Amino acid sequence: MRLIVVTGQSGAGKTTALHALEDAGFFAVDNLPPPLLPSLASMLEPHADRAAVVVDVRSRDFMAKLHETLDDTSSRVSELSVLFVESEFQHLVNRFKRTRRPHPLGLERLADSIIEEERLLEPLKRRATWVINTSYLNVHELRRRVHTLVLDGQRAPLHVSLVSFGFSHGILQEADLVFDVRFLPNPYFVPELSHLDGTDERVSGYVLKSEDARDFTGRLTSLLEYLLPRYEHEGKSYLTVGIGCSGGRHRSVSIAIYLSKIITGWGYGCSVSHRDKDRAL
Repeated sequence: MRLIVVTGQSGAGKTTALHALEDAGFFAVDNLPPPLLPSLASMLEPHADRAAVVVDVRSRDFMAKLHETLDDTSSRVSELSVLFVESEFQHLVNRFKRTRRPHPLGLERLADSIIEEERLLEPLKRRATWVINTSYLNVHELRRRVHTLVLDGQRAPLHVSLVSFGFSHGILQEADLVFDVRFLPNPYFVPELSHLDGTDERVSGYVLKSEDARDFTGRLTSLLEYLLPRYEHEGKSYLTVGIGCSGGRHRSVSIAIYLSKIITGWGYGCSVSHRDKDRAL
């Protein structure tokens, strides 16, 4: 198992770094009491091929036994690395003031806590595999830096979830993007098609053969082809696209299935589901 210990100054972005690793497939544990690190490694080793654990200086005993603890942990996994995040003093002060959260060391003055933590962490920083200064990075830039340093530029591919729905049953609340296809020809008004749904080739053929459908799907695929890599570059892991028609049985289902084949062909993970397809007519 590959184990990455994520540590560093409080407020410098340990949790953001952990989330970047979790999205890339690491088993993630936040804020583990450091003395439990060797036991956790032994427990996870048969079940996970890579894991990431955040530890900090709340347990001063850990800092006193730092090298012993890390050596013990290293003997239980195939690879142990340390990712250390830090930030300039004033940036840390500003972040704590903005979030209004107390510093973990809890000294009387925030400045004293930051200075003391930096002192305590110095031996761990010297042992770090990677050190990232987050002073001038936003969360998206930090995630990309983690992917570049730790994962050799690899990251979890964007997964697109296509969901068909009917506006008559309420809009799809969880959607990042929503497209309304109620302007397309409606199979509901064709007697031999009304009792079917968009998974049937007769219905999808009827919907997709119209000039409006061809024009719309062409424009929409061009838009998605433009958007998806930009969402992915920004660090987004999941994108939900809602396709809505009146009842959610015919047009939206047909279009969602059509788009899923195209997006899969682009190399993205893609799933399709139909919220209202099986509702009574």
